[in-house]
Amino acid sequence: MGIVTQPKGGARVNKVKDVSIDELEYLIEQKVLKILGDFDSRIDAHAARSTTI
Repeated sequence: MGIVTQPKGGARVNKVKDVSIDELEYLIEQKVLKILGDFDSRIDAHAARSTTI
């Protein structure tokens, strides 16, 4: 699988690495969580605020 990376210098570099489907799914999930935030933690925080004792 070829992975294209963008180094700090700006030039594109193609790197070929062996990446399993599970590793690729994990990398995508981590990137989405980084961009959008962890949805589950927001639900837990909202539930904690909404709970009345």
